[in-house]
Formats: sequence, structure tokens, C-alpha cells
Amino acid sequence: MNGKTVLVSGVLNKYSIATHIANQVVDAGGKVILQIQGGMDHKKLSRVDAAVKDFPDGSVLGRVECDASSPESIRSAIAQAKEMAPELDGLVHSIGACNTERLVKHGIMYTTLEDFQGALNVSSFSYIAMVQEAEKAGMLKDGSSCLALSYLGGEKVVPHYDLMGIAKAALEASNRYLAAALGRRGIRCNILSPGPLKTAAGKGINDFEKIGWHVDANCFSPNRPTQVEAGKAALFLLSDLSMGITAEVLYCDGGYRQNGMHFNHKTPQEESPS
Repeated sequence: MNGKTVLVSGVLNKYSIATHIANQVVDAGGKVILQIQGGMDHKKLSRVDAAVKDFPDGSVLGRVECDASSPESIRSAIAQAKEMAPELDGLVHSIGACNTERLVKHGIMYTTLEDFQGALNVSSFSYIAMVQEAEKAGMLKDGSSCLALSYLGGEKVVPHYDLMGIAKAALEASNRYLAAALGRRGIRCNILSPGPLKTAAGKGINDFEKIGWHVDANCFSPNRPTQVEAGKAALFLLSDLSMGITAEVLYCDGGYRQNGMHFNHKTPQEESPS
């Protein structure tokens, strides 16, 4: 990643997947521009600062605020980013939002049109808009890499994920069409789908701890991968090592998605003394 610049959205605190992606990029010799949520108060901004305080000097070119629900704000954020770096070698979309209160308490059967539009706007369309604006601004280099973060709930039913699963399905479909649109320039568009991680977004899902325990018990790895492993997988997709890979979803979940049946617990007969 030496000499490469990546725009990374979604850094909230030290637990954010985006933070670990940015960390991997700078550790590999690259530079980052941070796109953060607009309107943060001092406390939240201090968490962003703390998350990147140990990054090498000069590795963070700057940060731009963005309201991901607003195309105008996305356009402005990209314009500000261009002042910091005229071209990008990578773009990371790590943004998602929905009406968490209704999702947690009631689920899909109580989803409103407003809920639906809001979730798909922020969680899916904002990725399209970011790529569009970066391309219009002449920032996306030939051979660059676009990356968005998804979750298994976009492909299969996960308890309590509901509307976010629909939004992630739309995100993954959007990525395939972006890959087709930009492929002739050698621009790659891929999805990274980690397992459930202890982030601010994860904590908003009801029974999140139970979901995590289930993955720990049923993935092939000793435990589900962490933010560190997710960051390394993202680095692979952003780097030249993944040239030739586009329109794909890379799962970083310890093999959980591929598990049809896993005897990870003793049967009642095995537990009973003979």
C-alpha cells in the first residue's frame, strides 16, 4: 500500500471495523482520509481522535464530515476529500443505519415505508453515491478498489436483523452492478462480510450476545474472527494482491456460513455417565 491513498468511512471509535481497516492500510504504508458522521458532539469526536491517535504521523491526511442520508452532503465530502488527495486508490463504505428502536422491539412486520427508505438510503444507496461522486470528481484511479461492509443477514435470515438484512442484500446487489460499470477501467468493487463483531452497530441488535455465542460455537475456527482479522481481509481486497477479483463477497466469519451441521456439543448420551 506504499504511496496509496484510501478514503475510509465509518470510523466511530476504536472498536469500529473501519478503524481497523484504516489501521491496516497505514501499517502497510498507505495513507487514509477519514469520512466521519456529520454533527458529532465533542465526546464522539474525541472517540474518533482516540481511535487513530497511534497511527503514524502523516498517515491521516484529514477527515471530512458527511451525512450519509444526504446526496448533497456526500458530494461535499468527496469534494473536500479531493482537496486532501486528488486521487484515490481505494474507497471503503462502512456505513449502515435503520430505525433501531422499531427493529429491536417489533421486527419486519412493523416496518414502515419511512423505515425502509431510510435504511436503504443510508446502508445501500450511500455506497453508490460515494462511488458516483468519487468517479465524477476524477478521484478513482484506474485499477483502484471500492469496498463495502456487509453481513450474513443480507443473504440468510438472522434473528432480529430484519430490515438491515434487506438493506445489506441491496448493498451486495449494488456492488455487483458497480463492478460491472467500472470493471473496464480495472476498478474492483467487492464486499467484505465479517461475522458479528462487538461494534456500536452490533450492540444495536437485540440478542446480539446470543448471536455471537452461536457463531463462536458453530464456526470452524476456535472463535469467530475479530476486527483485526476483518481489517486484514479488507487490506487484501484493497491491495494489488486482489487484482482480478471483483463483484465478490468475501466472508470473514471462520467458516460459519458454510456450516451445514457441526457436532460442537456432546450428545445427552455422551454427557450421561455410563
